Amino acid sequence: MASLAFICLICACSVGCGLAPKATLGYEGPVCPSGSFKSVPVVVCEFQDLRADKRVGIILNLFDGVESGIESKNEVGRWMSEALAKELRHRGFYVCSGRKALSVDDPKRIVVKGDILTLNTFQPSGLMVYCRTLVAVRIYRDNRLLYERHFEGKHDLAATTWDIGAEQVAAGCEKAVQDMMHGLVPTVDRQILYAAGAASSDAVAEEVQQPYRIKISSAK
Repeated sequence: MASLAFICLICACSVGCGLAPKATLGYEGPVCPSGSFKSVPVVVCEFQDLRADKRVGIILNLFDGVESGIESKNEVGRWMSEALAKELRHRGFYVCSGRKALSVDDPKRIVVKGDILTLNTFQPSGLMVYCRTLVAVRIYRDNRLLYERHFEGKHDLAATTWDIGAEQVAAGCEKAVQDMMHGLVPTVDRQILYAAGAASSDAVAEEVQQPYRIKISSAK
């Protein structure tokens, strides 16, 4: 009898886990201004997801203080790199990403890699929702690191319900990343051109000498 009760408990837990909502992340970019064609081959590698907490949505119940989470259906690293690739194509670069990035063998190629340090939408016991992202981006040529910088994005909104769902979580993450792209894309654009020898050192001197750094905070 005890064994039967244990089996029923396991089944119930499995069903509950299976019904947990998951967010489908999208990116309706590009959000940055377009640019003229640049004959610079750029490879955008899939970002590494270094977040300790893999949830993209965290909701704290106002009445009982219970925390619930929403994970992503997407591979977050691939989603982030494809968003950046879309923005760089819009700027005029010839960009390879995803599986195609692995087959590019060009000594002149510029390689962009990145780490996701924060990405979540947080609703802490109220109607206010806080969306945050933080990534580290690196630019290489000939396997040599040329540039590294952290970029942050945020978006705050007032929800209409006490517990937002997966769709709202996905929208919040997208808005935070779009906010980040406004600073990330122009900077990476200049650094890619400089790495390819298509821009003078004066154009990026301040960025090279004083790379931007911010303190890496927790997911919340």
